[in-house]
Amino acid sequence: MKKGLSLIESVVVIMLAAIIASVVALYIRESLTAWDFMSGQKNITSSSRAAGLRLVRELKRIKNNAGLSVQASTEVEFTDIDDKTINFRQDGTRLMRNQDVLSDKLSSPGGLLLTYLDKAGAATSDQKQVKTIRVRITAINGQNKFVMESAARLRNTD
Repeated sequence: MKKGLSLIESVVVIMLAAIIASVVALYIRESLTAWDFMSGQKNITSSSRAAGLRLVRELKRIKNNAGLSVQASTEVEFTDIDDKTINFRQDGTRLMRNQDVLSDKLSSPGGLLLTYLDKAGAATSDQKQVKTIRVRITAINGQNKFVMESAARLRNTD
């Protein structure tokens, strides 16, 4: 009676174990990749959304359209209802509020896009005609991309 395995039987068992291990490893790797993507998406979404909502909330506090001192596609400076001067701008990949960094994941260029609209909803460069400011924020972190669009209607305008 023979005890143990022959060399061929041992090689076959090792090869089957290797095949099963590679299939399991592939499944685990895919799961980890998906988890990493989703956690990155959640991180970029929450930080960019918070920054965008703050920008829109403060734009709604513009005293009136005469309070707009800078109106560019990547920068806005205004006086709010408390007579404070506030500046939002894109600086590389950062969204800045005065000297504070609100987000550091903006796509560059085009991470912050401000559009100034008149009463009819058409784009305008005339400060006196601005009634609404449309905000578009695009943030990128690796494979993750987040785009947020919102608008702020100015107070005390006809």
